[in-house]
Amino acid sequence: MIKISAAIVLLAIAVNYLLIPLLTPQYLVHKEGYVLITGASTGIGNHAAIDIATKTNLIVLAGVRKEKDIDIIKKLNIKNLQPIIIDVTSHESNLHAVSEIKSLMEENHLPFVALINNAGISRSIPVEFHSLEDVRLLFETNFFGLLDLTQLLLPLLRQSKGRIIQISSIAGLVTPTMSGLYSSSKKALEALSDGLRREIYDQGISVSVVNPGYVKTPIFESGLKNSESAMESYSADIKQVYGNLLKKRISKREKEFNGAVGPEHSSAVIFDALMNPKPLTRYACAYALGLPGWFIAHLVRLVPDRFIDYLFAVL
Repeated sequence: MIKISAAIVLLAIAVNYLLIPLLTPQYLVHKEGYVLITGASTGIGNHAAIDIATKTNLIVLAGVRKEKDIDIIKKLNIKNLQPIIIDVTSHESNLHAVSEIKSLMEENHLPFVALINNAGISRSIPVEFHSLEDVRLLFETNFFGLLDLTQLLLPLLRQSKGRIIQISSIAGLVTPTMSGLYSSSKKALEALSDGLRREIYDQGISVSVVNPGYVKTPIFESGLKNSESAMESYSADIKQVYGNLLKKRISKREKEFNGAVGPEHSSAVIFDALMNPKPLTRYACAYALGLPGWFIAHLVRLVPDRFIDYLFAVL
């Protein structure tokens, strides 16, 4: 069984790297213009924003939610890196940011060439006890806000034949224990990206999804802390039902964080999605379950659900 599965995985990888490039359209590579990346105050978004701004002539608009984060971006003193206030969960904030982008375009005679939807929050809580209020916040941030901003900026991207890069997660491909609702928000993003990519196929706009595994960022640490605080606040009945699973999951996340790679891994694939004339539709990077992200991406398409369940139970 294992030998057959391995052979199928290798065949799928060969098809992916040999046949798919022949079917991939060639997209315009912009040397100048504006790029917006949301959630750029820290972590994956911050590192990617700096990476793009220092490697290209593109002007990167680093989306931050708080005024204090503007100073953090400015103190980096990177010529092509400019902060912009945007809270993706607020339609008014999205509208204001788009208006600001249009003013910059007109003032400097430069196109808007890429939207990198990176803003997001993480959770690791059992489905049964994840409050609906927090689930709504999760989806407002990881899905609805992103959708709102994408809809507002698509006309500008149509003009420039630009790119959309969605920062999802390995959890968008396979659902870890204790992450059912976080994973749901990312799976919704996966479906949105597939549908959008097919709808604008003939408009010259590239849509790529990035699926990072475990990357050492504040959102990772925050997810771990939320799990620990939730454990402390649960009633005796809840702990009786999920106590052992919660302790096991927290222990796993601590090990995963210690074994996580740096954000340079995610920045590398974001950069390729932005600058490659033939970008991939999906980029899996970093590690999860001790396996490379790209391997997991192929594995989950080919092996039965029960086998995946077993892996999460024993690893």
